[in-house]
Amino acid sequence: MAPCNSYSSGSWSSLPNELLISVTKVLPNAEDFVRFGAVCRSWHSAVTKNNYCKTRHMPWLMMAETSPKSKFRRFYSHSEDKIYRFMMPEARERLCFGCPGGWVATVGKDSEVHLVNPFIKATIALPSIGTFISPMGNFSPEFKRISVIRKICVSISSKSPLNLKNPNFFAVALYDMGWRLAFTSPRTRGWTKILCNWWPYFDATFYKGQFYLVNHYGAVVALDFRRQLVKKIASSPDHYHFDKRYLVESSGELLQVIRTLESSLEKAAPERYRTVRFCVYRLDMSTRKWERMENLGDDSLFLGLNTSISVVASELIGCRPNCIYFADDICHEYSDEIVGRGHDMGVYSLADNSIEKHYTGVSQSTYSPPMWVPPFLW
Repeated sequence: MAPCNSYSSGSWSSLPNELLISVTKVLPNAEDFVRFGAVCRSWHSAVTKNNYCKTRHMPWLMMAETSPKSKFRRFYSHSEDKIYRFMMPEARERLCFGCPGGWVATVGKDSEVHLVNPFIKATIALPSIGTFISPMGNFSPEFKRISVIRKICVSISSKSPLNLKNPNFFAVALYDMGWRLAFTSPRTRGWTKILCNWWPYFDATFYKGQFYLVNHYGAVVALDFRRQLVKKIASSPDHYHFDKRYLVESSGELLQVIRTLESSLEKAAPERYRTVRFCVYRLDMSTRKWERMENLGDDSLFLGLNTSISVVASELIGCRPNCIYFADDICHEYSDEIVGRGHDMGVYSLADNSIEKHYTGVSQSTYSPPMWVPPFLW
């Protein structure tokens, strides 16, 4: 849309500022928010961080690298069925993890760790993982990149922007294939190891001011930073067929999502594995018991190599309710895959157990497959 001026747009550029602000607060996606501000100077004045509703924007799919030399990363917008490019040299040849607030945690072959936000062009350095990882013999840097860190989770809120001048948050790393834990913050020079007895871990999330983790067996623990240990919160739900487990906050409750794969014994097959089922459980914090959820109501989940996301589908254009949007995060279990991960993506309906594609293109990587990132502009 071309910019307008007083000669071409007349009364459109003279609309009351209060009306313009009201419109910006109900725009359904980030793309429309940016376009609104590009119309003319008066409309641009209404495009501020105070008027940007972060909860109304469907997560974007951050694609795998097109080339190891590329300084750009592509982001797929479902609401427009369109791909956007962002300058992101900090993610080049790095293992990436999607985080709240539009942030992406990156881990390089040099063991350096950063938080990068491509939407606001900001970078925060975290201590190197070389300060706490165990020796791994004569393995290549490429192998260490995909094998040391299973996930990085941060205590950044999606509801308020991070103070870039004085960032105050914690980061937790699941490392040594999830068998060990460590935490850090921008204010410290290293990582602090955590004594854990309930390992290995699959996933972590920041829920009501505390980090929670789920282990291989489905038990959930809470982190105690002061005592530098974990405390068991709940045992596993009665569900024994699984390949991946996730934790996610949805409508104020803590959910455990179980993902089941179907695997091929033929190693030469281009698609050695595919997702066939999801099961969802909610944790009753008063009884510490899991309850099976047959549907998510108007909510939908976004799972992958990112902090799991829950959204209200009716508030987002093109988002299907009672569904799980999943990306391919089966990295470590199939690390010998030559082509890379990225083919096992889709939308799972809890209503009829069907699976459809949410992205029909090809985007694969041996170390950093596609993942979900909320498009936050501030």
